[in-house]
Amino acid sequence: MATAFIKIAAVYLLIGISLGIHMGVTENFQYTPVHAHVNLLGWSTTALFGLIYHVFS
Repeated sequence: MATAFIKIAAVYLLIGISLGIHMGVTENFQYTPVHAHVNLLGWSTTALFGLIYHVFS
């Protein structure tokens, strides 16, 4: 289960990075809050949950 959460976190990380690169290249920063929430809530929280689950299970 922990491995699944870490893999999902990696997908969120790729989505967040891709969105950030796209916004930087096009200089359209309309979706900056979406980018921040994907990175913070998607990647960070999911990865942290996966690591904690791995340690305590």
